[in-house]
Amino acid sequence: MGWRVIAAIMRKVVGLGLVFMLGMPDATPAATVRAVVDALSRQDAQAVFSRFDQAKLKLASKKLAAIFGGQSAADKMSVTELTTEIVGSEAHVKVTIVADGARGHEVVAKHEPVDLRRIAGDWKIVFNPKNRNTMFGFLATLASSPSANLPYDGDHSVPLVYSHMKQIGLAILMYSGDHNDRFPPSAKNLRHDLERYTRHSDVWQDPYGKPLDVRINPYLLGKRFETISRPAECVMLTLGPKGALRFDKDRTPVVFVDGHAKHIDRDKIGTLKWR
Repeated sequence: MGWRVIAAIMRKVVGLGLVFMLGMPDATPAATVRAVVDALSRQDAQAVFSRFDQAKLKLASKKLAAIFGGQSAADKMSVTELTTEIVGSEAHVKVTIVADGARGHEVVAKHEPVDLRRIAGDWKIVFNPKNRNTMFGFLATLASSPSANLPYDGDHSVPLVYSHMKQIGLAILMYSGDHNDRFPPSAKNLRHDLERYTRHSDVWQDPYGKPLDVRINPYLLGKRFETISRPAECVMLTLGPKGALRFDKDRTPVVFVDGHAKHIDRDKIGTLKWR
């Protein structure tokens, strides 16, 4: 999931009063998905969560507000591509969503999977652990378990931290392109060096406004990109320093030199390449 996905949720849903939704039942899976996207654009939190199975509407809205600090913006989100597969009372949708706003036209979700179930005549979005780090997966988690923590050591929302780290990794690659293909020279000044390449200062914060403990691999500092023989295998960013990484359920996010990111299991940490 790209960093813009969670940022879009932050802009759309949080800090909202509860508005009772009046409308027709969602007769198709596609109608449910489109209704959620439309509700995000209208900044209608209850209309968003009413499309999720077992949603706790008031608690879910309050949880979003607590996590994201009541941010809002008036971007228009819309569905540009949607495919549906229905098997009995289950449905699987893949959707591409774009946003048009102050930053122009941008894709916030591309071919994102959404799982639905037909319940009392309506198609409801259900949580699928495999889709946890997608926009709809994040909302589904929040809808059904708003009182649960979404932590890294109790302090971080998993999808948001992951996407923030990916954005910082992209900023490093952009910096390198403008500085003779060299990595930033100092870990201490990393945020300052990358300021012009990060669109939002909140990428350096966790969902509660605390500094994000993102660390650059010290071996890379000041080195030329071409000196890294296997960029797809070499660590660029971690959550916490080497030897003291931070974990959520025995997994931690890692961004590699080529810019891709993934969660690494605790028992696989020893296989990571640092140079």
